[in-house]
Amino acid sequence: MAEPTAPEPDPVVALLADPTLRALLIRLGESQARDGGAVAVMEEPVDATPRQVQERLRVLRRQGLIAAEESPRPMRGAPTRWQLTPAGRDLYRLQALMMRLVARAGRLSTGPGAEQDEALDRTLRALADPATLAVISALAGQSGPTSPDVLVSACAPIPRRTLYRRLSLLVEWSVVARINNRTVPRTTSYLLRPEWRPAAAIPVLAAWWDQRHRGELAADRIDLQGLLALAVPMVHWGQPPAAVGTAIQWAVTGEGARPAVTLLVTADGLALEAGAPPADVATRASGSAGAWAAALVTDRVDELEFQGDHRLARTTVNAVRAALLTHVR
Repeated sequence: MAEPTAPEPDPVVALLADPTLRALLIRLGESQARDGGAVAVMEEPVDATPRQVQERLRVLRRQGLIAAEESPRPMRGAPTRWQLTPAGRDLYRLQALMMRLVARAGRLSTGPGAEQDEALDRTLRALADPATLAVISALAGQSGPTSPDVLVSACAPIPRRTLYRRLSLLVEWSVVARINNRTVPRTTSYLLRPEWRPAAAIPVLAAWWDQRHRGELAADRIDLQGLLALAVPMVHWGQPPAAVGTAIQWAVTGEGARPAVTLLVTADGLALEAGAPPADVATRASGSAGAWAAALVTDRVDELEFQGDHRLARTTVNAVRAALLTHVR
């Protein structure tokens, strides 16, 4: 059996996790929203050195997110004035949605202004670091407090020392709770704070933006296992849409896709099937990564293929989407 590997960070999330790049994106977006014009960034410096600013501007330009203003009579030595491209404007709006999510999602933010920006920065940094993301994914799939030994096994091949450093950081950021157990000898366990689960919407929103502006997504851009491990506990319904225990399968199609994920209907919501897939699956939803991104952000499920009980499949997709976007709308 191959050793498990750490989850790959979402490339759009990794881009936004750079605070200087994000500050430039916000500065340009606010300028265009205010007066529709370009801005000479170096005349309105962000909290970074001129060299750092120039490096990030090059990144934004290579990514097709900004363009230099074309002047019919350019003046020698005049600073370059930049403006967001359509893709850049949509990315600016996307980070605003992420900020709204952070501001509304409980412990992700404790106050307005700088505290919200710091909370978003920490959230993006956590989702952009492979080792940190591996710890979060491992904890998200556990039903209760988890021992360090279980985490070491689940996060292999990440070294134990690296794992503990990430755990300490996540505890400091109030993403993870450290529980000191009164046993003999004393032991410690860790629990992902439920207030952090809405962050699952961020990589889905990023994938949706990517699909709209850069074409079809690679199959591994939507990690249904990791996404559902975070999102499923947020799904609740008053009346189960099928008998408790009914199995539903979700799958991303395409080269390099991960294995299908099985969900089980519970009295209150959904649960992930941890063992082997059951022989009897009531319904199956499958589609490309782009189809899943559209289905989980918008109400478009027409690109997904349903087999078996179509109504149950649609109900499940809608329930997960509603849970993911609770703090975005």
